[in-house]
Amino acid sequence: MSEHAAQPAATPTNVAAFFDLDKTLIASSSALAFSRELFGHGLISATDAAKIVWAEVIYLAIGHTETRMERLKTAMMNMIDGWDDAEIRSLLGDAINRVITPTIYAEAKELLDAHRNLGHDLILISASPLLVVEPIAELLGIPTTVATELGLQDGIYNGTIHFYCKGQRKAEAMQAIAAERGYDLSRCFAYSDSIVDLPMLTTVGHPVAVNPDRSLRKEAAARHWPVRRFTHPLMRRSITKAVLLGFVTVITTLAAGWALIRESTSAKQPAFRIFRFLLRQH
Repeated sequence: MSEHAAQPAATPTNVAAFFDLDKTLIASSSALAFSRELFGHGLISATDAAKIVWAEVIYLAIGHTETRMERLKTAMMNMIDGWDDAEIRSLLGDAINRVITPTIYAEAKELLDAHRNLGHDLILISASPLLVVEPIAELLGIPTTVATELGLQDGIYNGTIHFYCKGQRKAEAMQAIAAERGYDLSRCFAYSDSIVDLPMLTTVGHPVAVNPDRSLRKEAAARHWPVRRFTHPLMRRSITKAVLLGFVTVITTLAAGWALIRESTSAKQPAFRIFRFLLRQH
């Protein structure tokens, strides 16, 4: 396994570079980055905000697993039920420069430019919802986006998921795009931080582990894949502030939950059941 900052070598045109988003191109989770905005506009409750922060802080620290991602999918389905598509897209669009720009890795911008200069097509492929990923892709200058597609009816999200862009489904989406556009996947590139994206990485001839979690780091070593370390978000202090605010939110919520438990005299009372449910989510 090598850890270096080499740029991709020149290859023929009609080659694609596939990029995961969280911890690969940005130094945060897109869900965590936007959670404060969603909470501030009343789209998620304090409990939902705390759950997002807790799950995403764990992800930033140790990465995702299949089990954690399934829990997040269920939580996402419940959370978005009833959201207005136009309203949420307007909100995210207004916030994107303030929320996302500081989290972009400087090394990621250089890598994207390197692929552009080689004439490679850039594709952002993420398990996050499409309505979150599309504006980030536009900000990064990535023309093609593949992401989780949420169910819509008359412009309102109905709590369903049409396509969950995770694991093997990411790989299948990449294969479909390659077939449609004529990419030779053996010449294509893929970048991700998570072992959950192993199918994505094994689909191409040039897989690269970026800021890999422990499991992906071991896999990369076994397969002799290159490893990249991105460590310079455009505004590091903003990341630190966001994570600290997240921890404060979680601690405050858990403290409030514990206070409710102390007031309960039986495990059958609602306060105890609610707090126990929150703990089980993590």
